Amino acid sequence: MCEIMTDKRGFEIETCSRCGGSGEFSYCEMYGSRCFKCHGKRVVLTKKGSVAKAFFDSLFVVPALTIKVGDVIFSGGLNNKKRRVLAVVPECYDCCSIVDGVKIPTTKIEMEGLTFYAHSDTLVTKCEPKALYEERLAKALEYQASLTKAGKPRKTKVAK
Repeated sequence: MCEIMTDKRGFEIETCSRCGGSGEFSYCEMYGSRCFKCHGKRVVLTKKGSVAKAFFDSLFVVPALTIKVGDVIFSGGLNNKKRRVLAVVPECYDCCSIVDGVKIPTTKIEMEGLTFYAHSDTLVTKCEPKALYEERLAKALEYQASLTKAGKPRKTKVAK
């Protein structure tokens, strides 16, 4: 049985079961001997921890139409890889797109030499002040405590 630990934010982690906590697995020319499950970090989120982390990440997702000039958002890397960069929105204004003869409210956001048009269903990840970040982290850790080991919500409350 693996020992349950927590990462620096408080999400549950455990030793990687694929590499046994060494961070290395079998060798390949392109990636060397790095373990693909833990990416060489030696630990992975538990089921409970990964559900809580997904909940935490979802707390920062907002509709793109609510973004204003000066907001800081995460801009995804190529093909929405996990590599993300903070970017301040220097220019942002409302306009309309016409799709099949219908006007759709749109926000034009220009940053880092890129321009994208965000429709009402477009979601972006917004960077929030530290106080709000910590408040949401506490909410996510409280949610994590309410989950079963399998990452499912408990049917009854746990007595403290």
